[in-house]
Amino acid sequence: MGGVILRNVKCKYCGKIITNDTAFCFKDNKEKSNYYCDEKEYIHSINQKNNRDEIYNTMNELLGYEFLTPMWKKSMNGFLDMYDFKVLKETILQNRDSIKYGLEKNFDNEFFKLRYIEAIIKNNIEKIKKDFKDIDIRKTKIENEIFASNDIYGTEAVCDLTKKKSNILEFLNRSDLD
Repeated sequence: MGGVILRNVKCKYCGKIITNDTAFCFKDNKEKSNYYCDEKEYIHSINQKNNRDEIYNTMNELLGYEFLTPMWKKSMNGFLDMYDFKVLKETILQNRDSIKYGLEKNFDNEFFKLRYIEAIIKNNIEKIKKDFKDIDIRKTKIENEIFASNDIYGTEAVCDLTKKKSNILEFLNRSDLD
């Protein structure tokens, strides 16, 4: 018969069992096949990985580390599971001075330092999240107003570039000014 052998594979992102003929397959550097439900899910997983790496790099710079230990990564991943990447990054950046001040304290071990920084993030992340929501609400409101103004005025809301532009000489030469 010589056809393609169908087998069940697991989506690397969501864990759903799918067949290899319907799955999106991506081969990594080691030529290992990684399966995803579809290409969108693959792109989403890559974006999430890049976001996590950006958070790790931000924390590395702040802490002065070459790399984060698994304990730090687990802590940051816990925040990323509950909050959007942009919210977490903005919280860290806005509270950079508080975090640096806390790092000057002498902690008995790395665990206490981590808990101190987690507390700073937890105490401020909801405010940043609210600010992001307010910005989104204002942006949506402005977009709706623009859309509504176009509906009310129809095509008049858009500039008509085909109309002849009058210049100052035409205005001055008009006879109705006398």
